[in-house]
Order: sequence, then structure tokens, then C-alpha cells
Amino acid sequence: MNLNFWSYDMLKKWFCAALLLVVFSCSNEPGKQAPGKKPAGVWAQYKVWAEEGDSAATCMLQFYTNERMAQTMLLQPPAAVQIDGQQLQPDSAGVVGAFYEYQAPVAQFAGKHTILFTDLEGDDFADEFNFQPFTIGAELPAVLSVGDHELPLNGLSNGSSVRVVLTDTSAEGVGINELLQVRNGKLELPAKLWENLAAGPIVMHLTAEEERPLKSNLGGEILITYGLSRIVTLRK
Repeated sequence: MNLNFWSYDMLKKWFCAALLLVVFSCSNEPGKQAPGKKPAGVWAQYKVWAEEGDSAATCMLQFYTNERMAQTMLLQPPAAVQIDGQQLQPDSAGVVGAFYEYQAPVAQFAGKHTILFTDLEGDDFADEFNFQPFTIGAELPAVLSVGDHELPLNGLSNGSSVRVVLTDTSAEGVGINELLQVRNGKLELPAKLWENLAAGPIVMHLTAEEERPLKSNLGGEILITYGLSRIVTLRK
């Protein structure tokens, strides 16, 4: 899809919770990886995201002069960045600044990928990530009472983090926002999540989140998210 920073699609992309990733060590020879070397003046923020129903997963790669991330930067040749061997071209817009974007069909993008950053000296920093969409194994009943519920999830490993956002339709509703962990293939939704919600329709949004520093010597971090939504009715 084309990037349009004034469109609903762009707003959705930026508020989905989506990508930070970058690259691994390199060698003193150009084009070779060498442990210990760290490029000066580069901080990478890489995000990868998609939502159930999206046609494509999106990777948004941005580079900054330091970890305060006040100013984005364009890579000057021979510096470059690629995903799975495909070199990315720069773009920029408004307050977003400079970025490098990659999109691929969600189904085809599931699995392991490599981001390769090349610095001004021609040294390479590679970082791998795994993009894994998940599905609900058995749907919750259409009408729920306040109590403990569990949700079987397919595609997430034990200990995976899932953000649960529950929103009711009342004017006073504050909603629920909790980060929970998958245990034995299931997500436990305890009664306390439902107690303060108003009876009626509840929008439940689940987002699997992985956020970590880059494993390479390139300073930065990676955020990978995949989300889906359901609507249930809460009975009190």
C-alpha cells in the first residue's frame, strides 16, 4: 500500500503498535562482520507490525544520531539498509522524519527475517527477527459473565507477552490495559479485568508484543507487534 501520512491507514500504522530493528556485528574488513566494532553516531529504531485482516505486514526503519531520537537521519552511501537482501530506499514526511519502509503479504512474511545495516566504512551489522501472527484457538462465548476466562492462542510460545485492551461503550468507562503472558498455549483473563467494565458490548483487542535491544553492536531496539480484535457482550 502507498504511504499517506494524512490517511486513516497511516494513522492506523503509527498507532498499532509496529517496528524497531537493526543489525549485528562486523569486521575490520569492509563488508565483513566483526565483533566489538560499533558505528558512531547511529541509533536505530525498527518496528514491525500487522493487524488481523491487513493485507501486508509493515517494517518501518529509522535512524537517529543518538538514543534521544530527536533527529532522524538519511543514510549516506555507502551506508545502506536492507531486509532479506532487498535494499530499501529512503522516504520522509512531516514530523515523522526520514524512514525506510518495507511491506510484504502477512501470510508470506511469517517466519524469520534479517535486517542488514551497512555503515559508512562498509562494515555490516545484521540482526534477525521472527514475525509470527497468532490466531484464537477457540473463541470466547458471545455473552460473558464476570469471572475467570481463558483464551487458547495458536502461534505464540510459552511466556509470550500479549497486551489486552478491553473497552466498554459507557461514557464513564476507563477501559482495561494489561500486559499478560501466554501460559501453556492459553491466555488467562481473570475476573478483575471484567469487574469495572459496564455491562454491554466490550471491544477486546489483543496485541502480541516483543520489544528488545538489538543483538548486534549497532545501538538500537526492535519492536514487533501483531494484533486482533473481537467484540463480546458482558452480562452483569
